[in-house]
Amino acid sequence: MIVFLGIVSTLLALVNALCFHALWRPWHSHEYYDSEPWHSHEHYDSEPWHSHEHYDSEEYNYYSREDTYFGSHHRCWVSLERHRHDFHYAYLIHEPKTYYDAREYCEERGGNLLKIDGYRDTQKIIRLLKSNCGEDGDYWIGLNRLDEDGSPGGSRGYYWDLDHEHPIRTYWWNDADQYYDCVAMVQEGNYQWGDRNCKQKMHFICEYDHRQ
Repeated sequence: MIVFLGIVSTLLALVNALCFHALWRPWHSHEYYDSEPWHSHEHYDSEPWHSHEHYDSEEYNYYSREDTYFGSHHRCWVSLERHRHDFHYAYLIHEPKTYYDAREYCEERGGNLLKIDGYRDTQKIIRLLKSNCGEDGDYWIGLNRLDEDGSPGGSRGYYWDLDHEHPIRTYWWNDADQYYDCVAMVQEGNYQWGDRNCKQKMHFICEYDHRQ
């Protein structure tokens, strides 16, 4: 009987030791413990990362001309975030027109000549113009100082066609004397702003609140 109890006691001790060893392995326990935060961390990062990828895809889809056409010209565009997750789309139009005709062209298609809203937008548009999408020459943007009836020589200063607000920041090229009433991004000035005769024909940039 004593021998039997001894054997049982030994077996119980062995089972307890094995269970203790299985449950309290520091390294394996650490691996399991870390695996949850690690996967959580991966999942947490995956959302901003995919959002960032999507955001960049919207922003920087301009390195090649699209296969579809806008009028008789290839469409080259870049997105601009006007407000959080509210994108507008800027299209290069290589169909030289006067300022008046360019503005009409954009408006007939549900848009306006481009408003440049800050340094970030400026740099994105410049990169677009310098890519293989751009062509030689200046580009009209939606900045002018025309009177409400369209006559030149307005006294209220330069304002945006899009919302009739004055620009918060300006990017004038040092050659600009602000003599003329309409404004373009000037190739010679690294696409900074230059005032030009509104009747001059040049490329232009339309802005829409939806993809064309």
